[in-house]
Amino acid sequence: MRDRQPFRGFTKSLEAELMDWADDITFAIHDLVDFFCAGQIPLERLGDAGGAAEREAFFSEVFSRNPELRDRRSSFEDAFGAIVELFVVDRRYAGTAQQRRHLWQLSTVLISRFVDASGCIPGKITVP
Repeated sequence: MRDRQPFRGFTKSLEAELMDWADDITFAIHDLVDFFCAGQIPLERLGDAGGAAEREAFFSEVFSRNPELRDRRSSFEDAFGAIVELFVVDRRYAGTAQQRRHLWQLSTVLISRFVDASGCIPGKITVP
């Protein structure tokens, strides 16, 4: 299949690019879960209906560390607002079976949403 690509050599195939993108999404979601489990991202407070001050502090920290993203802050906040309702995390991570199940569900839903949003449905990709 690679020999039919218009750019030969070291250019990645479409399939390789999609797999890299899917890996990036999956790793990012799993990093989020790992940081929550380690107590570094307080999902239990960020997802709380009364957590506006916590979210503001979190976003301020994120954008102070990544100033190149500041002009897109409202987009990030809107995206966060759209997924915050998915949080089934109501307390700090303690490793209970219920928490592990909820985190697995959250990871699965987020990964699925991001992959679905790409418009690339497995089995529907055609290569000329």
